[in-house]
Amino acid sequence: MFKVKRGNRWLLLRLAAVMCLVLSLLPVKISQKAADSSTIFLVDRSLSVLEHEKMIQAYINAQIERKGKRDMYSVISFGKDAMIEIPFTTEKKQATFHTSIDRNFTNLENALKVALTYFPEEYHKRLVLFTDAEENIGNYREISLKLADENIMLLAYPLKKQVKKDIQFTRLHLPNTLYENGDILITAEIDANYQGKGVIDFYGFGGEVISKEIVFEAGSNFYEIHLERGTVYDEKIVGEVTGAGDENPHNNRATAYIHSEKRPRVLVIGEESHRRNVVALTKSLGMAVDGIRAGGGNYTITDLAEYDQLILVNVSHHAIGKNLEEAIEHCVSRLGSGLLVIGGENSFALGEYEESLLEKMLPVDSFIQADQEKANMGLVIAVDASGSMEDGVIEKLALAKESIIEAARILDKEDYLGVIAFSDTVEWIVPYKKSPEDLEVASSVNRISAGGGTLIQPSLKAATEALKISDTKINHIILMTDGEGEKEGYEDLLQTMKEEEITLSTIAIGADADRRFLEKLSDAAGGRNYFAENPTEIPRLLTEETYVSSRKYINEREILPTLKGSNNRFPKDMPSLYGYVSTTLKEGSHLILATDLEEPLLAERNYGLGKTMVWTSDLVGKWSANWIAWREMGEVWREMLNTTLRQQSLHEDKIEVYLEGGNLHLVVAVSDEVENVTLDTIHASNLTSHNTMLQTSKGIFEKKLGLETVGEYLLNIQVNLKNEETRSHKRRIALDYSPEYDIKLQEDRRQQVFKDFTLIDNNTEVFKHPLSMKIRSYREAKGIFLTLAIIFFLADLWLRKNWRRFWT
Repeated sequence: MFKVKRGNRWLLLRLAAVMCLVLSLLPVKISQKAADSSTIFLVDRSLSVLEHEKMIQAYINAQIERKGKRDMYSVISFGKDAMIEIPFTTEKKQATFHTSIDRNFTNLENALKVALTYFPEEYHKRLVLFTDAEENIGNYREISLKLADENIMLLAYPLKKQVKKDIQFTRLHLPNTLYENGDILITAEIDANYQGKGVIDFYGFGGEVISKEIVFEAGSNFYEIHLERGTVYDEKIVGEVTGAGDENPHNNRATAYIHSEKRPRVLVIGEESHRRNVVALTKSLGMAVDGIRAGGGNYTITDLAEYDQLILVNVSHHAIGKNLEEAIEHCVSRLGSGLLVIGGENSFALGEYEESLLEKMLPVDSFIQADQEKANMGLVIAVDASGSMEDGVIEKLALAKESIIEAARILDKEDYLGVIAFSDTVEWIVPYKKSPEDLEVASSVNRISAGGGTLIQPSLKAATEALKISDTKINHIILMTDGEGEKEGYEDLLQTMKEEEITLSTIAIGADADRRFLEKLSDAAGGRNYFAENPTEIPRLLTEETYVSSRKYINEREILPTLKGSNNRFPKDMPSLYGYVSTTLKEGSHLILATDLEEPLLAERNYGLGKTMVWTSDLVGKWSANWIAWREMGEVWREMLNTTLRQQSLHEDKIEVYLEGGNLHLVVAVSDEVENVTLDTIHASNLTSHNTMLQTSKGIFEKKLGLETVGEYLLNIQVNLKNEETRSHKRRIALDYSPEYDIKLQEDRRQQVFKDFTLIDNNTEVFKHPLSMKIRSYREAKGIFLTLAIIFFLADLWLRKNWRRFWT
């Protein structure tokens, strides 16, 4: 046996100190019973239990007053979402419900997840749930197993709804698919908790209201209405029930949709005079056509999804607006709608499409590279710098300067530019020269300051003198003013401009400008006139005029289109056109018709699930009169629309949609070899979710999700085949009222929730309720071992110094 000499026994203390140091470096933990508890009060504040809120608040405050000093607690409230009212604390605070939650739904699953993640470790855990357990989004079953594994004491205070006389429109049943003028059978499912008499009104029959008197019993009631062939109906049918004695009007409405197989629908967007020929051509093909102005309404994704083809006729990007542009993009890329853009003086580069979302969709770019064959331009911009240009809330001069800087960027390297500022004096701000640098233009223009009166003639004379000696093929002046100048003495100047082939366009700014005089001046000088009623329009108008006057984008001459590639869809002998807007074909796009300069006249491309096409001439008749009168134009137009028109699926994919509370269940059955099926859910023109559906058996795809807002939804179902083909289907559903108002009891769901909890009442002392599940905490042993190492080390030192006296 190992023995240590009496004088060397201090070595044992040193060895013990070293061992404790080593152990302190290891992740050693010591198990012990948790001494303290943490309690979460989880409170349902949805609409169905709203009347219990004050009682719950009083109950929680009474429990807090009777808790122990070391008892820690938190308060969390929930509806659709969950929010912390009181973070974990040991202080006795007054519980109040101040957070703003969505009361229209009860998501018990999410609330319990939040509570589980919020509990601190190494404490006894207690959860006190206040709810009626009527969950209408989410699924308690998904969290119940985890609850059982978490060693949490589960207490529940069951809440009961206040009983009122209530009749509700539970569901409106319509055929899934209906062909035009077919029979229709409507089934109304009505639930009530009392018996009585009432009336059901149905809307959606061409303005007609169909009513049915009913007698209902407590429980579920079903009523049928059969409408014969020839009844005029809309795709959306709404039912409303009125019952004598009903005390809850919030759940009396139901909406259903008919998926109708019928002729394609086309929406034409543009000014009425511009879209007239397009509408007539489309109607002649037997298609259903609607027409709107670009700014003529707040059209959303949901609205545009009704149409198989969207046509923009000579519409500027400014007129389209951000919301409509985004809705068009979504419908083309995600829903497979077709988009056809017709040209004119407000389209492509002239309509400021460059670098926009609209241009991204199209087969052409609006910007064209400088071309030596096209005429170069000499441009002088004369801007009013009188004192009135800085009057008012909006600084007109600041906007004018911004517009000049932008206009300079449009010009090519072969173009010339000069900028004159005039008041009662004339100053060359940017000397007339070839292709001045953008920075030079910006720096010079930004130095313009306002002051003085308004003298127009000297600035026009200075501009004319500069252009007379300019080596440019196009010579143009743009005059911008907000006031009145000299009205006489222009005859000699206009004669000189005519002889030198110098043109003049005018932009009248604001109500004080002499519009009539400026119009006469521009007409006499062969230019155009504009009116900026609002000064914010100045940049757009100057940009438009710069594009037009350069004549690089508008090509007004006789043009004979040529067929490109192996395209046999169009006749070989086509009439001539008298103008088009220049664009550049994008890589990967298909050119169908070209101009004499090999620029796109008709081109197409795929974009997402849809197709886009451009016709760079007009269809008003200014450039295309021969085409509009052409005998073959109807067939050519049919080919153009058929190329981009959203194709309706001829396959019998079966689609079933179920809605229970706020939970949507979608089932898609397909017979082909499928790669996957995706679902886009759109509400209020916003994409709320994008999901890949779960394949549950051969050819069957399912998806369950919660609808988190009351209202109408568009479902876009995309079936992606293994041969890379795609089929798209649209369905509509509506969550007409908050599921909190649903009177159909879910007793099985209530029982499933409460069986996992210990039920409590007003007499229960929460903090004194025995914890059936004890928690063990684990403490780091590092500190203990370091302390022992120090003790052993000090003992070692003392023992070596005093060992003789100690052992004797």
